[in-house]
Amino acid sequence: MQALAKEVGKCRSLVTPYFAHYSVGILPEQIYADGWAIGYDDRFPKSTRLQQAFVFARFSEHENLYAHPLVSPFYLIPLKLLSYFSSLQDFIPVIDSVAEKVVQIDFPPSYKRAADGSAELSVPTTGPYPLSEASLTKSNRERVPPPLTPFEFLPDLLQQSDPTHKPRDDIKPLHVLQPEGVSFKMDGHVLEWQKWKMHVCSSSRYSLSLGI
Repeated sequence: MQALAKEVGKCRSLVTPYFAHYSVGILPEQIYADGWAIGYDDRFPKSTRLQQAFVFARFSEHENLYAHPLVSPFYLIPLKLLSYFSSLQDFIPVIDSVAEKVVQIDFPPSYKRAADGSAELSVPTTGPYPLSEASLTKSNRERVPPPLTPFEFLPDLLQQSDPTHKPRDDIKPLHVLQPEGVSFKMDGHVLEWQKWKMHVCSSSRYSLSLGI
């Protein structure tokens, strides 16, 4: 998980210089990027270790990292909502992980609502454009700013974003008592319990994670 944190930090540092040029009202210091491995992209040599940087805006230190996406990964979206969320995509940097550089900025096409109410793609195909072509021009759409509605989880931030928010009061108290202390040992991220030994950590992407 420490490697994941370094990976996210590296993606962010690589993407930030490009963001000033492609800005949609978001400051460079407000962006965060997740690098997700690309299985295969025939625009690049097969030996190139590629990642797509999914970019998000974050307006305060502890805000939900994924509340303001500049790209919405399709497989995270229910099919019936796909045409709506596809219109939220703006740009996707493609990164060479070994060379540590941005090798392409992709501007995916977007869906628009047609006169008959159906979803209509701005171009004939969702396939990537050749590297020699201007991706933004070919996408046949306007720039897309991220959604600004907050989606918080922390109680104090929930109260700030929605003054009418009220914590649930229908849950009975839960008490965990260990009068003789715990039966596990922690050494940094290493957890020892019974005959088990594992790494434990948490991240914005995976939440609680265990490594045996």
